Amino acid sequence: MIEYLAYTLYKNNEEEKKEAFSGGGEDIINFFVSFMISIMAVILSWNCNTRLHVNTGLKVLYAIIAFLFGLLYLIFYLFSNVLGNGCGPL
Repeated sequence: MIEYLAYTLYKNNEEEKKEAFSGGGEDIINFFVSFMISIMAVILSWNCNTRLHVNTGLKVLYAIIAFLFGLLYLIFYLFSNVLGNGCGPL
């Protein structure tokens, strides 16, 4: 979701400079893709931390962090859990 917010702020800044109107359809697609990436990151975070027997409070905290930094969390998950010795893929 941070990626989407950064993109939106950048786009708004560029639109102010250009003062041009572009269609709103791409914003909906970008939001949906970013939201789905964040949801996948939350699911992976929750499942991995459940297998590692992390308490519920920390699982919620890690899930929030995974939601906010979805793409970065998925890259972290790839290197630490799939390629490393972590909890592995689902």
